[in-house]
Amino acid sequence: MAAMLCALAVVTGLASPVSFAQTLEFVGPLRMAESPLGLVVGDYVGRKVVIVDPLSMQALDALPIYTDETQATAGKPLSVAWMNNRLYVGEEYTGRIQVFGYGKPKKKGIKDSSSINSKSQWVQTSPSLTAAPVGQPSAMVADEGQGLLFVASKVEKAILVLDADGNLVRTIGGPGSAAPLGKPQGIALDRVGQRIFVSDDGIETCTWMGCSLGSAIQVYDYDGAFLAAIDGNTGNAGQNFSRAQGVAVDDAGRVYLADSFRHEVLVFEEVSPNTFGSLGVFGGKGTAPGQLLLPTGVLFDAATGRTLVANTMLTRIEAFNMEDLVQ
Repeated sequence: MAAMLCALAVVTGLASPVSFAQTLEFVGPLRMAESPLGLVVGDYVGRKVVIVDPLSMQALDALPIYTDETQATAGKPLSVAWMNNRLYVGEEYTGRIQVFGYGKPKKKGIKDSSSINSKSQWVQTSPSLTAAPVGQPSAMVADEGQGLLFVASKVEKAILVLDADGNLVRTIGGPGSAAPLGKPQGIALDRVGQRIFVSDDGIETCTWMGCSLGSAIQVYDYDGAFLAAIDGNTGNAGQNFSRAQGVAVDDAGRVYLADSFRHEVLVFEEVSPNTFGSLGVFGGKGTAPGQLLLPTGVLFDAATGRTLVANTMLTRIEAFNMEDLVQ
């Protein structure tokens, strides 16, 4: 089974597009985050977090995730984030946001035997950041400068904004808000403009013929005010969504959406304030390098200028440059 799921060839360099397999094998990469240690990849099926060198795309370390401190039951990392030298992991079964530090611990830490680093360990600094569980923490992202952690909850149908101690600062897009969320899947930040981009796969659209669920990217400011929507039902930005998943924003304001059923990453540009138009797509259904099969996560790597995609069904990370864009 593992041999079928895991690609074996390792490709290095910055050729485009490229695919990467890991020495610490993925089984089902889902969400990603940047960190000083490298690219943080939540392996939902493999029930671990993998640290990857963003240049060579070689796996450096792995941290198994459990449902509680007894380590009796393997957990499922739905989401990952990095802030203040801490790794935050949203665990599906319990809804706990587990917090880990990295270094030489004063107490017993959690160590994966497959790790290549034998001098340091992961230490769970908090079994749960919040007092109450977060229902289905599908995505997380941090603004370290503001000391804020943004968590998308599919159960609470909202974005929970937390401080570094886990205190609730505000709720965005919840029931009763001006632009309520239905099933938030991914979240990204424009930290300069202090905007929040949320991919939502449960937007209800009603006409005289009845109501149906569709997809959109909802845009809010940090205070929770609704700013705009990239509507995936009407194609008002030039693209129709099929199954919206992860979302990312680059330093030029371009927006990237991993559409798992289209097997593509849709790319949008801001043509005027809070108005977006289609630039094209990355990927396309297939198993060859540069093709996607059920992509779920997307991240813009500012250091290399590449767009990284969790190519989930093919159990690898795909990397694209802007010249790979198909219009």
